[in-house]
Order: sequence, then structure tokens, then C-alpha cells
Amino acid sequence: MASPLQIRPFEPADWPGVWRLLEPLFRAGKTFPRNPAISEAEAWELWVKQSQAAMVAVDSTWW
Repeated sequence: MASPLQIRPFEPADWPGVWRLLEPLFRAGKTFPRNPAISEAEAWELWVKQSQAAMVAVDSTWW
């Protein structure tokens, strides 16, 4: 049986799921050295600019 988990390059359409994971981490202020009040647009810019080779793990049963 094939695994529903797939690792592939980040695509802009992945952002809503990535943001759902990152936002609580930013808000907690304990993981990323960024302002905990960072906006989604600012986080998107940081993610895209700093993650030239970003990969995502996609579980087709979760997305």
C-alpha cells in the first residue's frame, strides 16, 4: 500500500496549510526570532525569500 505522505517542493498553493502550522509558532514567540504579531503577508514574504529550496510533506488525508 502506498503511503499518503508525499515530500515535494513547496508551491504557492501550499501556503494556507503551511500558515496553519506556522502561525501558532509565531504567535507563541518561542521558536522564530520574529515579532509574534507578524502578519500572514509578512510571514509569506519571509518564507518565500528565505526558503529557496523549501519542501513540504503533504499528507493527502489531511489537506
